[in-house]
Amino acid sequence: MENHDNIPIVENSTVHKWPALETLERRILGVLIEKAKTTPEAYPLSVNSLVNGSNQKSNRDPLMNLDDSQVESTIRSCVAKGLVSLVRGGRVERWQHELYSKWNLSKRDMSIIGELLLRGPQSEGLLRTRAGRMETFDSLEDLREALDSLASRNLIFWVDPKGSRGARVTHGFHSPEELVRIKSTSASISTDDDQPAKHTKDSSGLRDLITGMQVEINKLRDELETLKKQLGI
Repeated sequence: MENHDNIPIVENSTVHKWPALETLERRILGVLIEKAKTTPEAYPLSVNSLVNGSNQKSNRDPLMNLDDSQVESTIRSCVAKGLVSLVRGGRVERWQHELYSKWNLSKRDMSIIGELLLRGPQSEGLLRTRAGRMETFDSLEDLREALDSLASRNLIFWVDPKGSRGARVTHGFHSPEELVRIKSTSASISTDDDQPAKHTKDSSGLRDLITGMQVEINKLRDELETLKKQLGI
């Protein structure tokens, strides 16, 4: 379904502030982005698929327990904002996001935004591993180049000082109240900086290895669930 390599990226000279999205809107959009990339054969998504994707126990923070009515209401809200559209045809209504044109993103940019919508603030090391489920980033510098472009348009921003150890990045669709709360947690990051460099390096490497294994396990679990649904098991 995805074919967006040639979408032009507009460099705006003026700073654009993006409207805040509700928590459930962010979850629905994140699920649509993720499933379009990881299970394109099952995309666009029905309400039932969106409920299951929103309540998934893997690759989600916070965990949710949404029902059909909550998801349907959120879809209507996203449609009203031009973020989601109905795909007609077939017995079941299915939905797709319109974010490539709405936010003017490349495929790799979309994977970053999707991951941040699903999990919120995270370090660039974790983000590279997690977004790698959807698009490949050959190196941390490769990711940073994409982050710089998104930051210039206020689609992402740094929660902690850019370049500091463990610095977190998040999407640009938080409410002002959320931003205050998120930034207030940055003190715990700087506490980690007081630890010996070798210990931090070793811990970081182990953490990245575990995260990478979890990503692969979760990806296989999602693929298995999709296959079981297709086979009616």
